[in-house]
Amino acid sequence: MACRVECSVEEDVFEYRVYDDYGIGVIAYAKVTRGPGGAEIKVINVSREYRGRGVGSEVLARIVRDHGDCLIMVETFGYLVGWYERFNFKCVCDKPLIMVRSPGGGFRLPRTSPP
Repeated sequence: MACRVECSVEEDVFEYRVYDDYGIGVIAYAKVTRGPGGAEIKVINVSREYRGRGVGSEVLARIVRDHGDCLIMVETFGYLVGWYERFNFKCVCDKPLIMVRSPGGGFRLPRTSPP
């Protein structure tokens, strides 16, 4: 399903929406916060009747395009690991399940202390 992902930005909060064919109802929503350490996906949600049609993938692709210059982190569920891996996210923690995508799609963990 081809869809148009709209984004609104207020300070460091990015909100993504996909509307139905009539442009009235929101069928997908995502929220990303961005700070000095990178971007964090707070939520991606697709209406049940639109799941499995590629809408969520369109939203995540837009998020990766918009924030691909920095580390992107998401706390997620086990059944979504494969989906995030298709976008070059890697699991860095099992409990809670945290995945990250490094700038440019390559995988590097951020430095936690100076060399």
